[in-house]
Formats: sequence, structure tokens, C-alpha cells
Amino acid sequence: MKNTKQHLCNSICQKSNDNAEDCTHYYPESNFRFRYQNFESGKTYKTFFLRYDSFIMIQCGQIELTINDQKCLLSDGDIMVLPLFSVISFKALTDVKVFSFVYMIDRYHQCMIRKLKSSWKASPEDPLRLPVPLRSTQALTAFTSSLRFLIDRVPDCHQLYKNKGFEFGMYLSTDYDTETLLEFLHPLFRMDYDFVVNINAGLDYCCNINEMSEWVNMDIPSFKEHFKKVFQEEAEVWIERNRKSLFLSYVINHICSVSELMRKFSFLNEDHLNMYCKYHFQCTPEMLFDHVRKNESGYTLF
Repeated sequence: MKNTKQHLCNSICQKSNDNAEDCTHYYPESNFRFRYQNFESGKTYKTFFLRYDSFIMIQCGQIELTINDQKCLLSDGDIMVLPLFSVISFKALTDVKVFSFVYMIDRYHQCMIRKLKSSWKASPEDPLRLPVPLRSTQALTAFTSSLRFLIDRVPDCHQLYKNKGFEFGMYLSTDYDTETLLEFLHPLFRMDYDFVVNINAGLDYCCNINEMSEWVNMDIPSFKEHFKKVFQEEAEVWIERNRKSLFLSYVINHICSVSELMRKFSFLNEDHLNMYCKYHFQCTPEMLFDHVRKNESGYTLF
């Protein structure tokens, strides 16, 4: 049976071929789709580790958002950047409706970010502070509200998401002044974007600085120096902390086994995994699974 959504993707992309499998824009498990979700008052939702720069907008209600152990309140109309490598959790203080999507870097956004970045005068420590929320304009609120009616109908079409992401960027650049956008988008002002992307990809496979420097094809002294410039942190400390966050986020958000964790995070054997869990979490993998099942529930934003 042919995939209805994929056929719709073909029509959007103006494909003339009747064979739906030929549509190169179709992604059956796209990470880039827009999402609207309802969360119940009083519930705390799962911790997760962000692998993409993302945005959230509160359509109605209020949440307490925790980003890397820093808390902030977001209410109706607030928009916030959730930076790559952040550890996120939140509590719904009222019944809340949240719009979220992954930020897609295209040529237009690269140009906008590059122009803003050239005006950024902050000290090296400033990009690490809590992101600053932005109040939605009437036009931006109308745009995101219109997307709500497409969510259940929209095909998993990369091109469509890209076009809508471009439209979102246009509203940002036309509705806000430079100073406001500088404060809002500063978490995206990275020194070497390609290097950051490469580190993100290597985080799944590299357990230490030796493996990560080899992954990016750099000698260790050059890697450590460049890493410190880009992340304002020592590579060893950063890799260990973010591998731990990634590991815990995976356990929380997936029903997984010991053997699956060994494969996913490149542990040499079960003893190696046990040592890792005892060192970082003071328990065995099985005890960690039990703790997560009892204490983490609900859904994540992405």
C-alpha cells in the first residue's frame, strides 16, 4: 500500500512521478517537524538532552523551565531559544499549550546570524548564561497559530518544514530591532559552527579527548586549544559532562536494555558499563532503570 503522506509530499514538492518512493524530500521520521503539545497542570516532564538548537513558544499557560540547572518562567506569548547541548526539563504550572520546533540552519538564517554576531560585544562568558525570552508579536503569534491547523495534516516533508522555518526567520528579522534579536539569539553565536556540528556527531561514539580529537582529525594540543576557544571550557570536562547527560537522557526517554546501552555508547563490555554507572550515578544500570521508571514520567518537548 502506498504511503498517503508521502504522496502528499510529492504534490507539495511538485513531483510529476506517480511513484511516491521517488520523493527525495520525504522523511518518515523527521526530527525537524513542528509540534503542538498540551501539558497538564502540576506535572513535571522528562529531562532530555538537546541535540539540536530549538525554539519553544508558549501558546497559553505557564511553565517553569529548567535549562542546565537554571530556572525561568515562561508564559503566554513567550518564545525562547533552547541551545544545542542543553539539559532541559520543565513543570507545567497551569494547563499549557506549547509550540516547539528544531531550528534549521539555511542560507538566510546563516546570513542573519552572521550579521547579528558581528554586532555582539559580550565577553566570552556571556554566551553561557540563560537564554533571554522574547515576547511574540501579533504577526508571529498568527503565524504559529496557523501552523497548528497543519500539524495533523502536514506530511513529513523536509522542504515544507524548511520553508516554514524560513518564514519564522523572516518574522524575527522584520518584527524586532537588532538589540532585541542580539539578546534573544545570542546562544546561536558560535565561533566555528562546523566544528560544533562535528563534536555533536562525535558525542555518540567518543568517550574521551583522544577519541574526539581523532574524530575531528586534529592532534590533541590543537584540538584542546580550539575546543577551549569555541566552548569556553576544557575539552575533558565538557566531554565527560555531556556524555553523562546524553547517557542519562537516553535512559530516561527510551525503554532500553544493558546490551543496547553498550552498543549505543560504545562500552567495551558489561563490566565497563557497570563501572561507568557506579562512578557517575552510584548504582548499577538495572538500579538506574528502576529509578527512572519511578521518577521520570510524561513526555518531552521534542
